[in-house]
Amino acid sequence: MKTQTASPIRIMALAVCLAACSVNHLWAGIQPQPFHDLVDQVRELGLDPRIESSLVTKVESALENNLADDILPAINDLETFNREVGSLRGEDISDRDADSLIADSHR
Repeated sequence: MKTQTASPIRIMALAVCLAACSVNHLWAGIQPQPFHDLVDQVRELGLDPRIESSLVTKVESALENNLADDILPAINDLETFNREVGSLRGEDISDRDADSLIADSHR
C-alpha cells in the first residue's frame, strides 16, 4: 500500500479554510451597533471632511460586508481603516483619539 503525503500547497489551502471558518464562527452574530458607534466617534472628531468621509466609508463598508456575512472583506475594511488612522496619528488625529479608534475597531 502506497502512502500519500499532502503537498505544502494543499496543507496551506486547508489551513486557510480552517482559519476562515474560525473567523466566520467568531464573527457570527456581531451586531451593527459597534460599527455605528465607530462612525459616530469619527464624526465627533471634527476632521477635515475628506478625511472623515474616507474613514466613515471604510467602516460602513465593513458593516455592509459583515451584514452580508462576508467576514474576511469586513476584516480587511477595518484593517484599512486602522492603517489610515495610524497614518493620520499625531497630525490630523491625536494619539489618544487614534488609540481609541483603533481599539474600538477591534470590538
